[in-house]
Amino acid sequence: MSVFQERIKVFRELPILKSQLEEQKLKIESLEKIKNSVSNVNFLSLKSSYEKQIGELIPKIDRLQADIVVFKNEIELDSKILEGENSLVEKELQELQFLSERGALSKQDYDSKRNVLKQKINKNKSHLSQNHSGNKELDFYATYIGKDNYLQHQYKEQTGSLKLKFSNIHPKVWVSIGVVVVLILTGIILYKPVKAVIVEKIAWNKAVKENSYESYDSFLSKFPNSKQISTAKAKQEDALWLLVKRGNTVALIERYISHYPSGTHINDANLTRDSLIWLDINKANNIIGYSKYLSLFPKGKYINEALAKITEMSTSNSLPDNRDGKVYKTVQIGNQVWMAENLAYKATSGCWSYEDNQENVSIYGYLYDWETAKNVCPSGWHLPTDVEWTELTNYLGGEGAAGSKLKEQGIIHWLNPNEGTTNETNFTAIPGGGRGAKGNYGKIRECGYWWTATTQGAFQMSAFSREMHFNDSHVTRAYFNKDNGVSVRCVKD
Repeated sequence: MSVFQERIKVFRELPILKSQLEEQKLKIESLEKIKNSVSNVNFLSLKSSYEKQIGELIPKIDRLQADIVVFKNEIELDSKILEGENSLVEKELQELQFLSERGALSKQDYDSKRNVLKQKINKNKSHLSQNHSGNKELDFYATYIGKDNYLQHQYKEQTGSLKLKFSNIHPKVWVSIGVVVVLILTGIILYKPVKAVIVEKIAWNKAVKENSYESYDSFLSKFPNSKQISTAKAKQEDALWLLVKRGNTVALIERYISHYPSGTHINDANLTRDSLIWLDINKANNIIGYSKYLSLFPKGKYINEALAKITEMSTSNSLPDNRDGKVYKTVQIGNQVWMAENLAYKATSGCWSYEDNQENVSIYGYLYDWETAKNVCPSGWHLPTDVEWTELTNYLGGEGAAGSKLKEQGIIHWLNPNEGTTNETNFTAIPGGGRGAKGNYGKIRECGYWWTATTQGAFQMSAFSREMHFNDSHVTRAYFNKDNGVSVRCVKD
């Protein structure tokens, strides 16, 4: 049984206590009716016994009533904190989704972090459900507490024997009664402030136990005048920085910097932001990105590397794509100028990364369906026709010999053996595989496929292509259904 259930169990005594109180009241009422039939000594003795039991029961009931109020307040505070946490976790889920869509998180990292956050939400919902059930049970037990106080109204007039009884009480007893009354009144006066201190302490202990930015934020919003205010703010900053170090993403770093521009960890935050943004820009590898780095970090750690990359990409043997800033290497073979890399421009449709893994794009480029491929090349360049591909292979000695002169050397991207390749043209063909019309992927590192702009067949449902394989030196003329996805190499107009 949990601590929560143990505390609820205590209040189940209320119906029993209420029943016992009613029983004693009924006994006194019955005794009053037969007062004249019993001796005065027996009457007073029995009545005193019943009143004593009533006097013992009422404080127990009052104490349980006060405990119910405090416990209900604790539950209410705990529920608000849990709801606040879930709201913040939902925001974190949205942030994760945003980072995933930007490619800042791998699918594995995204799924892992998303599962952790979902588990936290479900755990909090379970806790909230327990709080709701506990609150209902407390409300049920509270109905057993009498709204009237028996001792306040039971004997206002009654017989003179009661007055006689009070008149015979020793003065010292009255002094004791007065002290008790003063203590009770003092407790009533101090109840609210003491209760507020207790509630605040519970909230603070909860915040420290969770030790998260959100838990301290919740505490600060509920207790803006707390003595713990400075400590809470310092711990809140440290908790956010710990989250930053664990997540190690640009979004989390920028969140810290925006919250604490003069924070304890601001220098480390700025250096980490510099490094993380450089990694993303270097991975994208385009002029726009490197220029952006220079504007963001005019005194950045990687300023020289960024300048060198911009200079390299501005040479005559390169093709800057003004649509996304990516720069492609180019090569002249005979009278033709070709791209020396697979196209990696993200079209609005008909465009896929191999196995939907964005990391493959930086190496192998995108896979395009034929309709998209026709119009996807940068301005001044176009998708080569079947005739233009044939001109290329003929210049290199025919289809049987051209492959070895066009394929990248080694087995980093091609499967073994890839023997006999020279890449003497610097065309650097790499095997990006393909995508079937139904969404199935295959042949990466085994085969490279490239579209031509020329349709095939009377119904023009297919288009010619070229392909190269890891285990021979041929450039094979083939064709695919236009809905398939394969690589694109553009040729200059």
